Amino acid sequence: MRRALAALLLLSACGGDSSVDSYTASTTTECSGLSVELGEGDTRFIPRAEGDTVTLVHGPQGGWHIDVAGRVSGTSAFVRVHTSVVVAATGVEIGGPGQENDSAIQLANFEDCSGDFIKSRVYLDDNDGSLPWGQDEFCALHGNPIDLSVRITNLVTEETSVTSRRVIAGRDSVDDTKCAE
Repeated sequence: MRRALAALLLLSACGGDSSVDSYTASTTTECSGLSVELGEGDTRFIPRAEGDTVTLVHGPQGGWHIDVAGRVSGTSAFVRVHTSVVVAATGVEIGGPGQENDSAIQLANFEDCSGDFIKSRVYLDDNDGSLPWGQDEFCALHGNPIDLSVRITNLVTEETSVTSRRVIAGRDSVDDTKCAE
C-alpha cells in the first residue's frame, strides 16, 4: 500500500489531475488473476509465441536491445515490468537482473483491468563483463533460440506474474551488411 501511495504522489506531481483520476479509477476496481501475454514492439504491442522471431535492435549508440511489449490483464493500471534474456544454448543471461531495466509504468489502453505496455527495453550484454559481447557475438546469435521473460508486478496489490517464451533471435537490418563481412 505504501508503494501505491508513493506512486499516487509521484503521478500527482508529474501528471496533473487526469493522472490522479486515472490512478483512483484503476485502484478502486477489484482486479484479480494477474497475467501477461508476451510480445515486442516500440510503438504497439505485437504478440510473440514460442518459436517466433524477435529483433535484436542495434541501437544508435552501438549497443543492442529488445523492445519488449505485453498485454497485461487482472491488474491495476500501474505495474512494474522487469525483463530478462538468456541464450538457450549456453544459459548465459545477456539481459535482465543486474541491469537497471525495471520500469514502473501506467498501462496504455487500460480498460476492465487490462492494458498494454510497449518499448520496455532490455539491454543486451553479459551482466558480469566476462564475455566479449560485440558485433561477432550478436551476428552468431542470429537464428538461435533465446529465452525471453517478463515479470509484472501490480503496484497496488503487489501481486506478481512471470511469463517466458523461447523465441528466435532475429538480426536488425542494420546488421545485415556487418554480419556478412
